[in-house]
Amino acid sequence: MRPMIGRNPFTQGWLLIEDRVLNAVLPFQQRDPSSTEAGGILMGFRRDHHLHVDELTCHFPGDTRARTSFCRGRVGHAQIATNRWTSSGHTSDYLGEWHTHPENHPTPSGTDLREWRALLRGHDRPLVFLIVGIRGWWIGVGRGNLIERVEWSEAN
Repeated sequence: MRPMIGRNPFTQGWLLIEDRVLNAVLPFQQRDPSSTEAGGILMGFRRDHHLHVDELTCHFPGDTRARTSFCRGRVGHAQIATNRWTSSGHTSDYLGEWHTHPENHPTPSGTDLREWRALLRGHDRPLVFLIVGIRGWWIGVGRGNLIERVEWSEAN
C-alpha cells in the first residue's frame, strides 16, 4: 500500500500517513466473523501546519478487545510514546488514535466521537483519527470540539 495524503481541514496543511503504518494495520482488518477490534496510538511529527504519521502501536495485553469495541489500556502505548518522544529529541509526538471496525466502509460510532472529543479537550493541537474497515478507511482530524473527515489519496 502507498502512503496516504490529504488536507488537514483545520490548518490547510497536509496530513501524511506513511505506508508502513497502513501496512501494519492491515492484518487486523476484521474479515473473519469472530475477529475482534484492535487499535492503538498514532505517532509522528508536527511540522508547521502539517501532520506526518510514521509510527503506531498495536494492541497490548491490557487492552480490551471485543467484536465491536476496543478500549486501550493504560500500560504499553503511553510508554512507547514517551520512549519515542525521548529518543527523537522531543520531535516525535502523539498524533492520535486508530482502531478497526467490522464493517466494509467504516464510519465513527457515537462512542468513537465521544471518546475522541474527550481526547481533544486535553490537546490544543489537531489529532488524527483512523478507522480501518474491511474494504475501506475512515480518516479524520479533530481540533477543539470538531472532527472533520479527511479526503485523501494515495501518495506517489
